[in-house]
Amino acid sequence: MKKLLTIIMSLSLLFAFVACGDGASEEPGGAGASLVFTIVEGEQNEYSRTPETDILGYIYAIPTGTYNVTMLEDSTAKQGNVLVKSDEIYVNSSGYNENETIFMTGTLTPGGDSATITVEDNQHIIITLNSVMEFNKID
Repeated sequence: MKKLLTIIMSLSLLFAFVACGDGASEEPGGAGASLVFTIVEGEQNEYSRTPETDILGYIYAIPTGTYNVTMLEDSTAKQGNVLVKSDEIYVNSSGYNENETIFMTGTLTPGGDSATITVEDNQHIIITLNSVMEFNKID
């Protein structure tokens, strides 16, 4: 009887573990998960990439999805924007390599209103010089 009870309890624990999972395989922003991160313009992080265009600084290849973006009070810029850009490069009329702008937020101010952006496959973002932006994934 003791052995049977031990086996039943072990199986119950195993099924509970399998049903709940350990969350390690869950993608950020997946069901039940949230993704919030901060980008400081000009600083490297897990999303920063060196651009293949003629711009200075970094581009940020953030995960695809929709985000609420807020300019934080840590920004030394008085106002700023987030631009969603295509990864595809073209040569502009002045002969410089550029990425097409897909979307640009309205003007954001430190500690002010938020904006909503959507980043899709083959897109990245850039942010205004001296800006610190918080990204909160909503979809």
